[in-house]
Amino acid sequence: KGCTKNHFRIDLRHTPGSSWNNAASLVFAKSYQREHPDTTASTEKIIKAFKTWMKHQRRKYLEYKADSGSYVGRHGTRGRRMWVLTIPFACSTGAHSFIQLLRRRLVAANAHPQLRRHVPFLKRLGVNGMSSDESDHRSGTTIKYRIVHPVWRDRGLTHFLHVFDIFYARDKVCAAGRPSKGNRPHERLHSAKVNQDAKPVPGLHKNCYSDAWYSDLGLWDQHILKAKKTNYNFQHEDDVMA
Repeated sequence: KGCTKNHFRIDLRHTPGSSWNNAASLVFAKSYQREHPDTTASTEKIIKAFKTWMKHQRRKYLEYKADSGSYVGRHGTRGRRMWVLTIPFACSTGAHSFIQLLRRRLVAANAHPQLRRHVPFLKRLGVNGMSSDESDHRSGTTIKYRIVHPVWRDRGLTHFLHVFDIFYARDKVCAAGRPSKGNRPHERLHSAKVNQDAKPVPGLHKNCYSDAWYSDLGLWDQHILKAKKTNYNFQHEDDVMA
């Protein structure tokens, strides 16, 4: 019957672009849109974010294949045996967190006139421009998340994006100090951790990329990255920073 929401599986033996994983990505995207009707992300963007997460899961499987007995199971399909990862649909949090983080920042930008001019830039940055999270169980009974920075992204861009997070968090609390409707974002802790495998977003302004990372690229990689020669203005207006 293939992949369904209630029997959600991804094929770790093959790439995210395999026929099975393409179907799983579509199942995820459609179900996500039904459960989050207020989302501004298109089906294509959700699929792209999910495949980014799937690629990370496959890489972990390949790295730890020798110890993967408890991580994956074997299921027959059409006469062949296929390595799959069976996961609860709601636990596909990697892709979910990328999408939610971008959505929150777009919500904050659209809600405040002084931030609205950055909406096109945020959309261009997309889900692949967001940082990932790593759960930190040492922080107490409440799970907190440490930010894992994409290796290619300049820290100036990181600080610029955090302003949108602050505005979104403020907007979630009403004037009386009571939480507004909807789930509040989980607490994200700053860290020095870096995702060395993060795929860069091409075609951004040159100051979006880490100088050290960019200088290590070969000429061909710099060519296909197509970084703009101009800088993006990461300075927020004075009334934003007040």
